[in-house]
Amino acid sequence: MITPNEKTSVDRCQELGLYTEHMLGKFPDNPRLAALVARMRAGNGAFEAAERAYRSELRTLMRLRIDVDFENYLSDRRVRRTRKAVEMHDGRRGGRIAAEIMPAGSLDFSRIRGAKQIDEMRSLEARLAAAQDIWPEAGNELGDIAQHRIRYATAIAARDEGLRRAKDLRLARDAAKERFLQLYAEIVSLVEAEFPRDRVTLELFFLDAYEKSGRSSEDGESDEPGEDLPGEPGDELSDEPAAAR
Repeated sequence: MITPNEKTSVDRCQELGLYTEHMLGKFPDNPRLAALVARMRAGNGAFEAAERAYRSELRTLMRLRIDVDFENYLSDRRVRRTRKAVEMHDGRRGGRIAAEIMPAGSLDFSRIRGAKQIDEMRSLEARLAAAQDIWPEAGNELGDIAQHRIRYATAIAARDEGLRRAKDLRLARDAAKERFLQLYAEIVSLVEAEFPRDRVTLELFFLDAYEKSGRSSEDGESDEPGEDLPGEPGDELSDEPAAAR
């Protein structure tokens, strides 16, 4: 019998816990086993709740990242509109107003994002404010750019807060998994003491950590679907800085 450890996937740990809880419940006339049912159920419930909270936050985080991508897209388009308006006023590219408002190297917003783009938008706003006496439309452009910058910054802040929440919930889930593993090992020991030298009965209560789900039926077929999952799911949280996606 192979018991779960820190490398056993969350899904497999939960499957093992539910199996053992249900099998222990098949022996209501044994008071020691009946007492273990409640402990296993409580441990399973706490573990599952922590995992659900983490997975829910990951879905929220995905939406928050989409919000950042969308605001980045809108901001890029709005800056390009300002560039076109400047060129129309100058009557050509690289004119006098463009040289003041959008100096060389400041137009390629498509190559930057996050905190760096927010800083560049602030600089653009400052140049627009300074150019209002030579370009009447600068004030309107300034207002629109500022609104997009605020929405973009708000989306980034919400995304970063969601990332922090998800990391905290992952830590909580990992702690719940560790408590589950400790409880599972303890229940294994208690059941072993209840059935000394009775390997057949002992193995009835526990699935091997890395075997497929279910017990074999009489014709040799597994009566439940399942697969060997020796590692964590491939959805690790990114450790990217706040300025990134």
